[in-house]
Amino acid sequence: MNDTGTITSWKHLRSRFCSWLLAGTALFVLVLDAPVQANVGSASSAVSLTADERAFLAANFPIVFVSQTNYPPFEFVDEVGDRRGMMIELARWISTELGFHAEFTDTTFQEAQEAVLDGKAHVLTSFFYSEARDQLFDFTRTVFLVPASIFVSAARPDISALQDLNGRRIAIQRGDYAKTFLESRNIEFTPVPTADFATAAQAVIDGEADAMIGDEQIVLYYLYRNQLNEQMKIVGEPLYTGRNAMAVRDGNLLLRSILDKGIAHAQETGTLDRLTSKWIGTPLPTHRSELSAYWPYAAAVLFLLIWTSIWNLRLRQIVRRRTAQLWSNERRLKDILQGTQAGTWEFDLQSRTYDISDFWAGMLGYTVDELRPLSEETRQALLHPDDEHQARGLLERHVAGELEHYSCEIRMKHKHGHWVWVLDRGQVSRRNRAEKPVSVSGTSIDISKSKQREQELQLAASVFGNAREGITIADASGQILEINEAFSRITGYTREEAIGSNPRILSSG
Repeated sequence: MNDTGTITSWKHLRSRFCSWLLAGTALFVLVLDAPVQANVGSASSAVSLTADERAFLAANFPIVFVSQTNYPPFEFVDEVGDRRGMMIELARWISTELGFHAEFTDTTFQEAQEAVLDGKAHVLTSFFYSEARDQLFDFTRTVFLVPASIFVSAARPDISALQDLNGRRIAIQRGDYAKTFLESRNIEFTPVPTADFATAAQAVIDGEADAMIGDEQIVLYYLYRNQLNEQMKIVGEPLYTGRNAMAVRDGNLLLRSILDKGIAHAQETGTLDRLTSKWIGTPLPTHRSELSAYWPYAAAVLFLLIWTSIWNLRLRQIVRRRTAQLWSNERRLKDILQGTQAGTWEFDLQSRTYDISDFWAGMLGYTVDELRPLSEETRQALLHPDDEHQARGLLERHVAGELEHYSCEIRMKHKHGHWVWVLDRGQVSRRNRAEKPVSVSGTSIDISKSKQREQELQLAASVFGNAREGITIADASGQILEINEAFSRITGYTREEAIGSNPRILSSG
């Protein structure tokens, strides 16, 4: 990638992050030196626990929150060993406001889940909702919405969307929903499992993975904090938006209710907004917090917008020209198909279904709606039993690469019961990244009249050759073109002697 591409990629990352920074800068100045716990006790009367909830807290002392060791800015362990982050501070605030004692521990993402399931901890401090996880855990109300995106090396132009991940090595945090998401979209990939998003990002930078999928805030926090933002870029739109919440073991409804009340209280009092401003709005160590520090970025964005507008105008011209050319080609193709009376079809090798044209269906007396969807079994039912084996064998040999084209004369049953002779031709039209055939496209032409004439000629030839009378065929000038065997037997002239001669050779004398 050239210098311009590199600048664009890291500015794309920076622009997303700066939007968060700018949104929280004003509030950040007010709360930077004030701990979140400034509101402790100020609104405790606003939270009302039931007798069962108070009894649960008394019987489960202390409530153990387990967090991830390296998941900033939501939860992490800093350089001096303190547990920090948005969700950690929220959990501490809730325990203080609701009057119960909380203890905190940390581990890897996968082990944190196991700790709650095994009863070694009560609460997962930060966990993203999914239907599969909901079978094992009870989730609180959503605390934060976090988009998950594709990150690649800034120097790679070949990955720009979800479908480009086919056949790639993808770095994914162990236990993260990204693996399930890719599998649900039928993306074939080689997983590169990592302990956390930071390790996944480093795997991409080191070339051990082609791309990674991660939560934007967490990955960007790591990249900017370690000055790696120029080495990676976000491509495409967010794949999905995660609902970050706290979670308890399935069935622990009392504790979930207590946490829900605490989260709702944090939202009502503005504590959640202050946490967002503090962590997502905090400038990184290499940048100043003043708004004036961002004017170079604003200038760069303005330049980029102008350049993008000019480029868009150019692209629109190209698109209009290409579109007109495509329309022209499509009209020509339709005229050709109409002139040759050819029906078209496309066979999907994965779904084993045919996509057919109106003329293909009409050739057999049907409408398209009567045949769609045309499965492989339905098409075989229309095929003459004597032709099925040959047609299938030739198509399979072509798909396997043994034949350059597929071509076969077959008989197909008309809606009214008679057989239609069809010349079927096709070729592999699409392949996947592994160069394996995905679909075959072709045409079908009604050759029934040609077949009928061919049979009539064969019959005439049989009569000519087997007749007991001598027969000659001559042109307008009387020159003999062909004789049958009976002519030679009766006259004594051989075929070589007769052809090219005049019938006068038969005159007496």
